[in-house]
Amino acid sequence: MSKFSDTSDFATELEQRERDILLAQHKANAEPRLQPTGRCYNCELEISRGLFCCKDCQEEWDFIKKMEKHR
Repeated sequence: MSKFSDTSDFATELEQRERDILLAQHKANAEPRLQPTGRCYNCELEISRGLFCCKDCQEEWDFIKKMEKHR
């Protein structure tokens, strides 16, 4: 095996390790995913599927969560 291959392999392995670390850090800082509960997360209206009863409720929820992050 040539010296170039060893250096290239090392660089590729290092890059992958760094990528794995960054991905793990991102996952650790990410908010948990919402799970369907049968009620709208914003207005608590009973719904048969999904997380929100309408687009307006989803947009309001997103806005509230965004504002909470900036506190």
